[in-house]
Amino acid sequence: MSQNITITTDAKVSLKPLLESAIQTEVKVLALGLQRTRERLLEFERRFGMTSVDFEHRFSARELDESDESNVTSATPPDLSAVLKEIESLIAGG
Repeated sequence: MSQNITITTDAKVSLKPLLESAIQTEVKVLALGLQRTRERLLEFERRFGMTSVDFEHRFSARELDESDESNVTSATPPDLSAVLKEIESLIAGG
């Protein structure tokens, strides 16, 4: 999806380099956040011996002990992997 943004200013200094730098910085921050999330998901999967998708299915089906607080607090959205892939695609410019 392509979008155009037009910014009009009376400033004597060119804003384009500043905006490009700010956007690049945000992309880097998002990429680092994605990496951290991926690492946390892997840690979760190792800890519980199942993928986060399997966990979500079992948790939704009430196949897990709901009294186990560590399971409940570690619950992730079922489509988290898809969300991460979509964000990575946006960061990559696709």
